[in-house]
Amino acid sequence: MRDVERAHRERQLQPGDRILRCANVEMSSAGVFNAHARVADRDDNYNYSVRVVEVRLQYNYNGTWLNLRDEFPADSWASEQDVERTNSWSCGSSARKLVRAQAYVQWLRSGSVGADWVTTNSVYICPRS
Repeated sequence: MRDVERAHRERQLQPGDRILRCANVEMSSAGVFNAHARVADRDDNYNYSVRVVEVRLQYNYNGTWLNLRDEFPADSWASEQDVERTNSWSCGSSARKLVRAQAYVQWLRSGSVGADWVTTNSVYICPRS
């Protein structure tokens, strides 16, 4: 019975369900930040190609999200995973900012392309102490 239940669950998966998509805000050193994105094939048996198309470090200004850094690294498909980062942004003497990371990722299998935006929760950064 377990094999039947497992097979049923497997059939209910949608395209892209086996794709790991994540983004985060990284602090590479005191007061220096960047956005980081990763997309990966969760299961080697499904043979997805993946890529990070765009990665952004954004800040909130009066309710509107604006880009501090925006990179477009996708130049080719990766066979298992793609990891990309924006260039670093330094607080300097900036006031405290509400920031988030956002990434646009794609996956390819048998000629069919899937895509998704991944957005982190927001976090306050700066000023440097």
